[in-house]
Amino acid sequence: MADGFAQASGRTTVANLLSYGLSLAGARLLAPEQYGVFVALLAVTLVASVPALALQAVVAVRVVRAGGTGGRATAEAVGLGLAAAGTMLVVGVLAAPVLDRFLSLGGPAAAVWVAAGVAATTVLAALQGIAQGRRDFHRLAAILIVYAAARVAGGIAGLLVLGDVTGALAGVAAGVLASSAVAWLLCFVILVLTLL
Repeated sequence: MADGFAQASGRTTVANLLSYGLSLAGARLLAPEQYGVFVALLAVTLVASVPALALQAVVAVRVVRAGGTGGRATAEAVGLGLAAAGTMLVVGVLAAPVLDRFLSLGGPAAAVWVAAGVAATTVLAALQGIAQGRRDFHRLAAILIVYAAARVAGGIAGLLVLGDVTGALAGVAAGVLASSAVAWLLCFVILVLTLL
C-alpha cells in the first residue's frame, strides 16, 4: 500500500506540473488581455471543482465502508457522480451569462466550456473515489496522469487551432471528457473483477 501511495503522490506532482504547462502555453499563445481572461476562467474552474473533491472523498469512504469490493457501492458512486456532474453543468450554464458580463468575455461560450469541463471533472472525481476507496493507488495514479495530460493536450490544441480563450477551454473540456472515458474504462475493469 505504501508503494501505491508513493506512486500516487509522485504522479500527482507530475499532474500539477503538466497543469502548469497549460498556463505557460496560454502565456505564450494569447495576447495579454486574453491571457488574463484565460487565467481568470481557469481560477473559476478550480473553485467550481471543489465539490468534485468532496465527491471523491465521499465516494472513497462509501467504497471503503462497503469493504472495498462492493459492486453496489461502486454503482451508487457512479450514479452519484453522474447526478452531481449534471447539477454542476446546469449551474455552470446558468452562471455563464454572469461570468460573461463580469469578465467581459464577449459571449458566454467560454464560460459554457468551463461548465462542461467542471461537469466532466465531477464524473472523473467519482471514478477517482472508487479507485481510492479500493486502495488501488496505482490505478488512481494512472487516472491522475491521464487527466492532467489530456487536459493540457486539449487546452493546447484548442489554443493552436482556434487561437483564443474559448478554443482553449473547449480543448480543456474535451481533454477532461476524454480522460473521464479512460477512467471509466479503468474503473469498469475494477467492477468486472468484483463480479468475478
